[in-house]
Amino acid sequence: VSDAPRYVSAGSVTDRRRSFAVGYPSIPALRKAITGRIFSSPDAGETTCADKKGKQQVGSGSRRRPGTASEYRLNTECASPHVSFSSSITPEFWAASALPFLFGDKKFYVPLFGLALLYKTGSGLYRKRNACLRTAKFWAGAGQCVAHYKFTHFWLRMTNADRRKRDDTWERLHDEYSPRVFNLFLSLRGLYVKIGQVLSSRADFIPRQYVDLFSTLQDDVPARPTKEIIKIIEKSFLKHHNLTLESVFSEIDERPLGVASIGQVHAATLNPSFQTTGGYNGGRSVVVKVKDPHAKQQFIDDFKVFRWLCKIALPGWKSVLVELERQVMTEFDYRHEALSLELARANLMRSKFAKRVEIPDPIGELSSKDILVMEKLDGIKLAEAIELELAEIGWAGNRTKAREYLKMKQREIVTGESAIENDSLKTLLSDENNRLPLIKIMRLTHMARQSRKYLKLLLEVHGHQIFHDGCFNADPHPGNILKLSDGRLGLIDYGQFKILDAADRVAMAKIVVELANKQRDPRKIADTMREFGFITKFDRDHFLMLTAELYFDTDTVGLKLGFPTPQVYFEYLNKEDPILHIPDAAVMVTRTGFLFRGMGALLQQEIRTSEYWLPFAQDAVRSAPKFP
Repeated sequence: VSDAPRYVSAGSVTDRRRSFAVGYPSIPALRKAITGRIFSSPDAGETTCADKKGKQQVGSGSRRRPGTASEYRLNTECASPHVSFSSSITPEFWAASALPFLFGDKKFYVPLFGLALLYKTGSGLYRKRNACLRTAKFWAGAGQCVAHYKFTHFWLRMTNADRRKRDDTWERLHDEYSPRVFNLFLSLRGLYVKIGQVLSSRADFIPRQYVDLFSTLQDDVPARPTKEIIKIIEKSFLKHHNLTLESVFSEIDERPLGVASIGQVHAATLNPSFQTTGGYNGGRSVVVKVKDPHAKQQFIDDFKVFRWLCKIALPGWKSVLVELERQVMTEFDYRHEALSLELARANLMRSKFAKRVEIPDPIGELSSKDILVMEKLDGIKLAEAIELELAEIGWAGNRTKAREYLKMKQREIVTGESAIENDSLKTLLSDENNRLPLIKIMRLTHMARQSRKYLKLLLEVHGHQIFHDGCFNADPHPGNILKLSDGRLGLIDYGQFKILDAADRVAMAKIVVELANKQRDPRKIADTMREFGFITKFDRDHFLMLTAELYFDTDTVGLKLGFPTPQVYFEYLNKEDPILHIPDAAVMVTRTGFLFRGMGALLQQEIRTSEYWLPFAQDAVRSAPKFP
């Protein structure tokens, strides 16, 4: 209380007892203050503004009752005094104060405490309403799907159904639920789009129905309204750089180049005055990556849902999900990605891959938490380039038939059928005389070899980044790889940039070296896994070796043992010798290898990452400090 003749704390004992324990003013005093009277004690009489000149001012300056939650100030210069409240007044105060003022103070305190508690609970639920709604929507859409798949798996096992019946049953389930799951993921966006992107790259064990639909999630998610995106860019430039949109860009394309789980990308042209900002050398053609303002909270809510999903349908993946969450949540500050691009680009330019691979140059001086401005690479997505070349070779540029051919290749991977013996495939490739021209065969063979060279280059670049640089892009899905106009590869989207310390790099390098040894020693592989930090319940060498193969080498071991997918194989390993701890660094490296194996499957090439990463792993082991 400041500059007031009387204070609530100076009132009678009755008034003080009527005050709330947390320091709220008494109800009569509050009523008097709001109706134009100053605070005073009942026995001192009421003091008006007109009396202030002739009376001694008690407690001039600022005084505060011990424990009072807020300050009150009386304006003694006006005819009608008023009370001003500091920002520390809480909504519970208003809930506890307003009603007794309106309806009197006949023992209202207990009901009002209940009202305050009800308000606090209700406001908490209101703030979490989106999380509750998203959770309910997910389980309403996915619950039946999960239950049906679980029941079908149980029923087919109990009835000892033959292979043909099982395949037919699963195909019907995939046909029925893939559109539902896709539409659910698309409507929820957030983490679901990110999961769909990863699944779309593994046509070797994800049902083709899901792969066909999920592949569109790599860069074709419904875009946010253009006006909303422009406002975000304008706000960022004005707030962080005191610039206008027109002063930075001479033009900006309203149509997005791509839309993904966290944001969308638009092409723009820099004004000449910003072409050399902060040492930038990328030219005037740039792209602007704009964050979805609702994405972060969506991801937070979605990870909660997926923790429950892991318990129900994906046992053993909890530790993987924890590290994925930790890594993904770093994507919501584009300043981190700008620094990651600078570091990865500098490392690449010093390597032997500088002339074959390009990473865009960011403009950190124009970037912020919500937007990222960087060089535009002249090229198209590698998967799209392969599709275009295939269409030109086989069907005079008809991309529909080329896409159909690639889908048939995916089906071949899943079913194990021979594509060359497939009559419908021959029809696609053959001419009007039902012959397969030699020139087409030669061009297709050359294209396949070139694609494998690109895949080899990608594996080597990431091996160099992991074991030499100690930092790499942990999300190299097909949508993040470009084929540039000059024949080089472009690597974009460094939001999930993982940095490894020296101990983790050397520990993983030792595992890769042992896995690449043609005369594998299960004991040595198990020891390197233990050294890295893997802990299993029974600590069995054999299962530690099998886990190492799945994480850092190949998926084919499980297939040869009769397991249809890596997920089923992982569940088997985790059942026989449960994993108690997975090192954080292992998760994102494993994910990177997982994505490249999926690309290899599409090219009918078995990928053993240990073979491609061996030279870099050996260098890491040799350069590691030696301790006595």
